Order: sequence, then C-alpha cells, then structure tokens
Amino acid sequence: MDEGAVRRLVAHSRASNDGLRSLLVEAPPAAVSFQAMDPRSQFESLEVSLLLCPKCRVAQPVRKRLLLCLAEGDKYEYLCTKCGSTCGDKMEEPPPGSGSVLR
Repeated sequence: MDEGAVRRLVAHSRASNDGLRSLLVEAPPAAVSFQAMDPRSQFESLEVSLLLCPKCRVAQPVRKRLLLCLAEGDKYEYLCTKCGSTCGDKMEEPPPGSGSVLR
C-alpha cells in the first residue's frame, strides 16, 4: 500500500468516526424524567428468595405460604423447600383504599 492510499484510508476512517461521534453527541435527551420517579417506590415490596433455615443451618430457597387473612393485612410464612421448616414470616398491609369485601 502506498503512502497516498494510507492517507486516504486514515482520512476516511476519521470521517466515519466523526460521523458516529456527531450522531452520539446529537442524540436527543431521554424522555424519562428522573425527578418524576420516586426511588423509594421501587422498594415498596420485596420478595425473599433465600433465608437461613434454622434446621438446615444454611441459606435455603423458600416458598411463601399464606398463613392468615386479617383486617390489617395478610400474614405469610416462608418455608424451607428442603426440610419444610418455617424460616420467617411477613405481614403485608392491604393496598390503600381497599375496603372490606364482607358487609
């Protein structure tokens, strides 16, 4: 390859890169407003996948079982999938505005 061909190749490469840079620089801003999102709303309810089993003495996968339905919310217990012992429980409050079904 002669020196002129190398210069043309380098110039072409720079022109291509400049075109890509202009596309990246001139991209419109994201439509999502981060101020409109409440970061705390992402953590309103978390689901447990592993808990320390008191019988197995190791973190084990658990399954969620409904234990009680109360006026102040539903109570769930987490059971070890290996031995079936209770590893924990959780009280979920009903969503706001949901009234009693029975009258």
